[in-house]
Amino acid sequence: MSAERLRRIWSAGGAAYGAAVRLGSGWAVEVFSKSGLDFVWIDREHGLNDDASLMPMLQAMNGSAAASLVRVRANEAAEIGRVLDAGSDGVIVPMVQNASDAGAAVAATRFGQAGVRSYGSFRLRHLAGGYRRDVLCVAMVESEEGVRNADAIAAEPGVDAIFIGPADLALSLGLEPRGGIQPGVHADAVAAVVSACRRAGIAVGMTGDACGLRQLGFTMISLGADMTFLEQGLRAALAGRDAADLPPDRVPPEQDPGN
Repeated sequence: MSAERLRRIWSAGGAAYGAAVRLGSGWAVEVFSKSGLDFVWIDREHGLNDDASLMPMLQAMNGSAAASLVRVRANEAAEIGRVLDAGSDGVIVPMVQNASDAGAAVAATRFGQAGVRSYGSFRLRHLAGGYRRDVLCVAMVESEEGVRNADAIAAEPGVDAIFIGPADLALSLGLEPRGGIQPGVHADAVAAVVSACRRAGIAVGMTGDACGLRQLGFTMISLGADMTFLEQGLRAALAGRDAADLPPDRVPPEQDPGN
């Protein structure tokens, strides 16, 4: 199972690399999952991925080694159970502020005495492990309160990783909402979450530059999203167009093929 594969990567001290799908495209999910990524996360909180598109997206990942994760709209048991019933290997739960929030997220992924998840065999009976299949619970820390409680969140049984939301974290600190790590108090907050995860022995994630985040101790690294890759590709194409339209006196001379 893909959830178990991520656990093996983390237990061996490695990092898992993934990317987000926000545009509601099953084709993007299929391409991402077959590209060598360790996980693909489908964003229902801020993306265009609705109920009708979710299951086809998860089906598009059938046969791939990548774990399918879904960022749910809220820390609600019905929402979490619904995406797990559709076949997701795990959930990313936004705005986890404290241990109680983390415990509620974990309980929503567990059946019976271990949690509050309602049983629905709709698709699970066709997947390896059935309703007993291993699933991941990733808590998002993206506020000043969440940072203060990072040790308690990370230590909550059943939390497999903390994923930092840098833009919302920046807003909670009175900063501009930007991706990446901002110097000063923002960087200090990020470092505090990384340290809390290290103490608890769980993975810590964020979106950004792979080399830079790996050096900071991140072990769950999202390389970007379909929309950002599309924008980057378009910018590169437009830059090529602009270079092609340079006046003749500004076109770089051809290199001597003998050199």
